[in-house]
Amino acid sequence: MIISPITFVRQTNNSIRVHNNMYNLGYENLTYYPAKYPEKKITRIFANDVSMDITGLDENLYTFSLSNNDGNSYNTQFFINGENNTMVIKRLLSYIRNPIDEEIVQKNIQANRSKIYSFDSITESYAARYKAIKDPSETEEKAFYQILYASERMENIVMMKQNPVISDITLEYGPIFKMNVGANITSLDIFRVFDTNKFLKKIKVSPFEDVDLILPEDEMYYIDLCHEAETIGRLVYYRFSDSIAKWIYDNQSEIDSSIDKTIIDDAMLKYGDIDFSDDEKEQLIDEKNAYVKEWIARPPVIIGHTANEESILRIQIPDYEFLQHFDKKFYLSASDSDIFMEFSCYPWIEITKEIIEFDLNISGISNDIVFFIQDENGTVISNYTRYNAGYEDYEQKKKDLQRFEYVDSLQKWLSLAITDKTLSEKINSEIKNMGQNSSLSFNDILYNTLLKITQDNIYAKIRDNLITATLNHWFDDFNILNNFYPGQNTVTYYTSTQKMEFGPKTSKYAITVLSWDFGDDEIFTYHYSSSNKESVSINVSAADFIVIYMTDTETYKKSGYIYISNIVGDNCMTSNRFKIEVNSIDQ
Repeated sequence: MIISPITFVRQTNNSIRVHNNMYNLGYENLTYYPAKYPEKKITRIFANDVSMDITGLDENLYTFSLSNNDGNSYNTQFFINGENNTMVIKRLLSYIRNPIDEEIVQKNIQANRSKIYSFDSITESYAARYKAIKDPSETEEKAFYQILYASERMENIVMMKQNPVISDITLEYGPIFKMNVGANITSLDIFRVFDTNKFLKKIKVSPFEDVDLILPEDEMYYIDLCHEAETIGRLVYYRFSDSIAKWIYDNQSEIDSSIDKTIIDDAMLKYGDIDFSDDEKEQLIDEKNAYVKEWIARPPVIIGHTANEESILRIQIPDYEFLQHFDKKFYLSASDSDIFMEFSCYPWIEITKEIIEFDLNISGISNDIVFFIQDENGTVISNYTRYNAGYEDYEQKKKDLQRFEYVDSLQKWLSLAITDKTLSEKINSEIKNMGQNSSLSFNDILYNTLLKITQDNIYAKIRDNLITATLNHWFDDFNILNNFYPGQNTVTYYTSTQKMEFGPKTSKYAITVLSWDFGDDEIFTYHYSSSNKESVSINVSAADFIVIYMTDTETYKKSGYIYISNIVGDNCMTSNRFKIEVNSIDQ
């Protein structure tokens, strides 16, 4: 039985190397696509080799599968982090605690910046640099051991995170490299790197066996982790002399666990230049692990305390008006931060107004509280807001992170959508400037981007393409009902009245309309409730620009969107996932 059809081997900034464990069974076709866009699949053929480098990937979660003439294998997913050389170098430097000689460490890490992806691993690139030094001093030896020690731990941890079938192995770096092989490994294939990857030996192992790898000194090795005939992972390891290995083990072992945790954190989070503490990183990861794409509401906003009572928090519900169209009750919920992922919630305050007062004294919760919104069935529908008098800056840092991630992602997206280099650079520069404004949320940046596109005539020729590209990026983060309406997924536009008709469906839905005029500095939002029996008609000529989408009131999934431009001479009506039926007479 094949337990890992495809194995992650390595990753660069926009590429990945994969190993095909079903090649000998005739599975020569590799199909891959962004997990949220199965329609964008690409198929390639393994040509006389079980490994393949795939380039041109975006920062995204990708789905991979193998196929032959008889069918497909199980899907495998890998996250492409999109890190460039500079980002990798920055992370690597942060993992070297107490460098023996900071100048030597900095110099050699930075000097190798352009070469780290020219080898089969980042560790190999630094090992080659070390091997090229004639008669290194003891300080140089120790400095390079620190570099290689950090690099191999970084690569090995990321590799194990990307290949779940080996997630239960444990590694111990010391004078002797030790590992517990976990449940799935049946043998280890050892290769000596600087001898044209010469095969050294095979070590057969039993489940959960402790193995001491005693290998010749001053050499780098690749260790292939095998399950029968499958290669299910590859470790990197540099074996220094016993004396140097003992030195780093004696001086580094106390902080190994903290380094490993940092590496794991960094594999899950992109910080930009935001300085998160270890506790804050842990909080962020907890919140990311609890993320569900059906969220429809923005997180509650803590305005501050009441004028007379320090114990009473005033909390704003940003999407209050929107929630009124769902024909159900919603609640502001709170939980102790230590258990919020278990969704043990205290007290539920029904949302009947936009500003809610929360009494800290009678809540029964400690001072470290997570607020969020739930529906009457206990479904979480919002992001999380954390309150703690000792973490006043956390929410701002989180907002900064979200803004950084959104700006970075939007810039990359629009760069692919715009062929005119000058215009691409201009809009990305404007988005970057917005991203530096700490008062803006990523939702503010979305709206401001749409306004910028319509305010500046320089974008006139590509205005509609820019707007739809921005909307596509926005909707990329929603769970979509591809067939929002039964049958043809059709809405009707009547040219005589310039109204768009949205028909009834079994489950109720809310209609959201964004509208603004040319030159406006604000986007106006309107909400409508559907009817089980009657259609809802909306005038789509009331503004220069209109965007319409729906949200299902049971699943909280969204439809696609409809975009309309009423600018004379540049009229545009387009839809994402909808079919628009045009009729001349409104019945």
